[in-house]
Amino acid sequence: MKKIARKPVIEAPKRRLESQPYKPQVRTKSLSERQAILWNEKLSKNEYTQRRLTFGQYVNVMIRDLPRDYIEWGILNLNTEWAEMFARELQRRDYKFRNITT
Repeated sequence: MKKIARKPVIEAPKRRLESQPYKPQVRTKSLSERQAILWNEKLSKNEYTQRRLTFGQYVNVMIRDLPRDYIEWGILNLNTEWAEMFARELQRRDYKFRNITT
C-alpha cells in the first residue's frame, strides 16, 4: 500500500477580540414612572391631589397618599411645581397651614 502524503492543514489566524469602547448605561424610565407621567398628562392643572409622583421612593403614588414627612421634605427640596403641589396638599391636610385672612 502506498502512503499518501497529506497536505498540511493551515489554520487561519485566530482573530483577537478588540476591546469595545465604554458605553455608559442610560437610565430609562421604569414602567411605573411612565404610567405616572401618562396619568399626570391626562389631568387638569387643578387636580393636584390626583397627581402621581414620577420620581423617587413613591413612584406612581398619588400625592394625597404620601406620608407627611415626605411632603415636608418635598416642599423644602423640590422644584417649584412639585413643591407647590406638596404645599397645597399639606394645607389641605392641616388647617394650621392655611392662609387665614380677615
